[in-house]
Amino acid sequence: MIPNSAFTGLLAQTSEPISDPWADSFLGFGSEQRFALIIVALGCATGLIITLVCVISSAFSHAHQRRLETELKREMLDRGMSADEVARVIETTVPDQTTNYLNAMFGRQK
Repeated sequence: MIPNSAFTGLLAQTSEPISDPWADSFLGFGSEQRFALIIVALGCATGLIITLVCVISSAFSHAHQRRLETELKREMLDRGMSADEVARVIETTVPDQTTNYLNAMFGRQK
């Protein structure tokens, strides 16, 4: 067991005001305001990173799709198909699921 005088000495040491090393930084914000600022900054940074990842992945996806389309066109031309036949094949590709859903939703007929 800790003697009573030693225990009160420990309490006296911990009850002293703790100096805040960040008091001069962050434009003099208090600890609660700094916490809120950090949470908002992390949220904004997360949103920005997610947006950038989506935009970059979309760009790569479209570039890959265009490359595959170009390879298909080149292969069709190498097989001796005319430009009109190639255009007709490319234009009659099966629409994706989103296009089918939108057409069904708005009653658009082929």
